[in-house]
Amino acid sequence: MSLAGPRLALAFAGAALAALALGGAGCKSAVGAADKNLMEVVDRFHHDIRWKYNQQAAARVPAHQSADFLELLEGMKNDLNITAWDVRKVEYDAAAKRATVRMHLEYFLMPSTVMREVSVEQVWEEIEDSWVCLSIKGGPVELQSLPPPAAADGGPGVVSPAPAAEPDQPGGSGAP
Repeated sequence: MSLAGPRLALAFAGAALAALALGGAGCKSAVGAADKNLMEVVDRFHHDIRWKYNQQAAARVPAHQSADFLELLEGMKNDLNITAWDVRKVEYDAAAKRATVRMHLEYFLMPSTVMREVSVEQVWEEIEDSWVCLSIKGGPVELQSLPPPAAADGGPGVVSPAPAAEPDQPGGSGAP
């Protein structure tokens, strides 16, 4: 009886395990080596939120939302305690330079110490060779994807406020 069959099976299993060990299990291999930077940025973003490096975390959202995001994080600074996060899945669209990151997050909000576990979905986009978090859904910190404000020159997309009613018109501030 030949031992070639079992040896071949063992060699194949060993190669598969080595590939998993070298390539990383789970999400990192889904993104690919070219976008390892995305996983490093996502990990650093959550590290910064966890340890309350709020300025650094706010720098990873679109510039027009950074101040509001920083205010949100600062408002939760004494209450939010992230204990763990784990990226579960990454869907990468190379053509759009976008990625949807799904993760598991564990945290508690003081004064309660009840541990909460949630699924979080984030959308990231590579803009000028830097990954930016466009939106966060789920969990204690959410970020709504908002378009940047329109140019001050009144270019396309600018929505002007409605003109104020004259004092003698209905709805104005004049006498009835």
